[in-house]
Amino acid sequence: MSALRHVIARLGPAGSGTREQGDVAAAPTRGEPVLLLHGFFSTPRSLGALEARLRRAGCIIIPVDLGGFAGRNTRAIDRLAERVAAQVERWREAHPGSPRITVIAHSMGGLVAAHWVKHLGGHLRVRTLVTLGTPFRGSRLAWTGLPIAALAPAVLQMIPGSPFLRRLASTSWPGHVRVVSLYSRHDAWVPYPSAQLDPSAGPHLVNLEVDGTHRDFLLSKRIFGILLSEFRRPALAAVRAGEIIAA
Repeated sequence: MSALRHVIARLGPAGSGTREQGDVAAAPTRGEPVLLLHGFFSTPRSLGALEARLRRAGCIIIPVDLGGFAGRNTRAIDRLAERVAAQVERWREAHPGSPRITVIAHSMGGLVAAHWVKHLGGHLRVRTLVTLGTPFRGSRLAWTGLPIAALAPAVLQMIPGSPFLRRLASTSWPGHVRVVSLYSRHDAWVPYPSAQLDPSAGPHLVNLEVDGTHRDFLLSKRIFGILLSEFRRPALAAVRAGEIIAA
């Protein structure tokens, strides 16, 4: 078990921690529905400080349970995306007429959101996706997780050049979903430039560099201010097969 704990510690911290004082006062439109997705081998508690700030800003947090080994996020990324899709549909059934949502995803959670948006119809539900230190190009630290791959198949999917990442990269992002990737050159878990999107893919894809660690994405007041500014961006609209996709 000591070896397992060592691998888990290297792959990704759970990330709950003390909030900074003096949260940014600026807020998105009150009542904005937001879906939060946590990273590998963490629990929703890792998003506690971020969720509290968003609630104070007037956001509605959509509940989602990713489950996993010992209650932690370990399932295959595509299976997790299916789980998210099903839970969002249930939420929409309970809240008819709700607008498209904003997704904020930390680390591997961004890959879950990407698969949902690109392959499982999430583009019809998502207005904006903001990723925080997401390994779009994989992370070499995933190699250290091979001893637990049987319990956590997502490890194999995050290895640079994995079949999952190649397929994800080969599929275009829907043009009406704004995707913003926050990355840091000081992120030891997702080393630069792994978290960057391909800027040539379209103006709806944005890379924003911040200064902080992988954990700071969840705790930093300054990074939270940058995140909030993305709520103010106008929604992108698109017409697909004669259907107007509402903003």
